[in-house]
Amino acid sequence: MKRILKLTAVFIILFSINSRAQIDSLSLNNLIQIAKVYSRGSSAQGDAYAEKIDSLRTPTLNHMCDLYIAINKDRMSLLSDKFLTRPSNEELKLFFVIRKINSNNRSDKPIDNMDVAKEVLASDFDERWLLIDYYSKINHGLSFLFNDADLSKENIDFSRFNLKNKTEEAILFSALCDAFLLRFRVLQMMKNDEKLLEVASRLPKINGKDYYYYKDFDFEDFEWSGYDKENSFKERSIRALYSYLIAHMNAEAELGNEEGLVRKIYVNSIMSQKKYFKYSGNKRDLKKMYKKSGLD
Repeated sequence: MKRILKLTAVFIILFSINSRAQIDSLSLNNLIQIAKVYSRGSSAQGDAYAEKIDSLRTPTLNHMCDLYIAINKDRMSLLSDKFLTRPSNEELKLFFVIRKINSNNRSDKPIDNMDVAKEVLASDFDERWLLIDYYSKINHGLSFLFNDADLSKENIDFSRFNLKNKTEEAILFSALCDAFLLRFRVLQMMKNDEKLLEVASRLPKINGKDYYYYKDFDFEDFEWSGYDKENSFKERSIRALYSYLIAHMNAEAELGNEEGLVRKIYVNSIMSQKKYFKYSGNKRDLKKMYKKSGLD
């Protein structure tokens, strides 16, 4: 038990942001106003929304304003280096203020948003949590973009985005999965394999390859805080990826035209990586599948 506590303390030291974000009074007030606009949910869109966000610009908040406008008006630009590049820890914390104010405004007993903002800016947070929050905002816009867009000629190259390590790359990958692949599960439940394969045909490349080649999860797992509870990052993201892969493989097995693609997906993805089975929620079936694959 003592060893676990010591390790937890080490991770807090390594990953927490212990600097206090510096922000001028105008930017602080405008940040709170941006959060209020963002908290309006479905009404936070259209020309009036973009004009309001644009009116709240300061040098400190320029990038944030650009992003919130792009999420609703220029979604293709969300795939650019401008938005996918990792912001500084100080800027990540400003985006986290938006999340916390949004949560406060939805609570049964909200407090003053200025108090929320000041508390966030004065507090220490795991930078991995902040990066998850940042990319979750982008995946919201990308999911709308992908409703119709054909992104098959796009390549999302993680080496361009100043990500620090494999953990941060996996955080971005998980956000992209939520944006592009979450609909696989919906289409599987609807038994619409034809539409699922049409969606798969429009997917962008990740690091020059199809999404299923991604399996770089060899880093220390960590807990992160969702709106309601703590979650294991690997358990959530890897389990979700398994569900997308299985849905894709099932649809290919039923209707796919490319010979050997199901086997190709299996061999080149985490489907055949025994070290990740424990995160799947379906370890027994994956082990049986692996035994029949002949890969040993």
